[in-house]
Amino acid sequence: MKQLIEMIRFKRPAFSATEEIFVNKFIRPLGTRTDQFGNLIKAIGDQPNILWSCHTDTVHWTEGLQKVRYTDDVVTLPEHSHSNCLGADCTAGVWIMTEMIKAKVPGLYVFHRDEENGGGGSMHIANKTPDLLKDIDAAIAFDRFGTKSVITHQWGRCCSDDFADSLIEQLPGSERDDGGLFTDTANYVDHVSECTNISVGYMGHHSSKEVQNLKFLNQLKERMIKLDTSKLRFSRDLKDTGYNYKPQFSTSRLDDWMSSSPKTLEQLIRANPGAVADLFEMYGLTARDLEEHIHGSH
Repeated sequence: MKQLIEMIRFKRPAFSATEEIFVNKFIRPLGTRTDQFGNLIKAIGDQPNILWSCHTDTVHWTEGLQKVRYTDDVVTLPEHSHSNCLGADCTAGVWIMTEMIKAKVPGLYVFHRDEENGGGGSMHIANKTPDLLKDIDAAIAFDRFGTKSVITHQWGRCCSDDFADSLIEQLPGSERDDGGLFTDTANYVDHVSECTNISVGYMGHHSSKEVQNLKFLNQLKERMIKLDTSKLRFSRDLKDTGYNYKPQFSTSRLDDWMSSSPKTLEQLIRANPGAVADLFEMYGLTARDLEEHIHGSH
């Protein structure tokens, strides 16, 4: 799980420089394509009918790299950390999906952007490119705390009990949970029959006390790689939602960010010196290395 530990060091507010470094390092090398909003998408199989979902942003207040503490069982922030959260939400989901891609598990993989601000990336897909969803029977997110939940309601029904039960049959220890609030799959309930969110083993999310259960996450990864999707049952009528969540989000948000974003490498470095220093540290470069380069180039 060394790559998960490396991933979780990245503090990734939506559209931050650190988030861009993260997706360039861990996701784009897997052969994803990027849509107009910034969502990263990859299809495996001829006609995938399952959408696998996670999001690349975290609720960190600042960007850059953080130190973490881990054992064989859990990963946490160290004592006296200045970070406001660990970011297992949704790094755990990102890691599972990258492992599933490496194992060539069929499906449509969507690494959503801007979930923490109201699901901007998934809203873009639902509103602007809904054809992406036309052959999808189920959208399964890896973005739920705990170790037992298969979510059936997100501000209203999002998947049938029948579908949830068919998933639980292959995830021992899981159970139906009608107490979901929101993740990206909620934005697909008008397009996809079964939309859910399943536990990935973190607790205390959105806080400095956040903890990720590593053994559970690794076990879940193994089960998802072996999951037989032909045994899933798709029963919900698209009209059966009672769904009333209306996130406050402007589709111009990304355009605003892009128009104000620095356009050259030097401008980007000047605007984000902390993120650049973190990147140097990540690759083992020191202040002395930089001094030698500066003085050696004159």
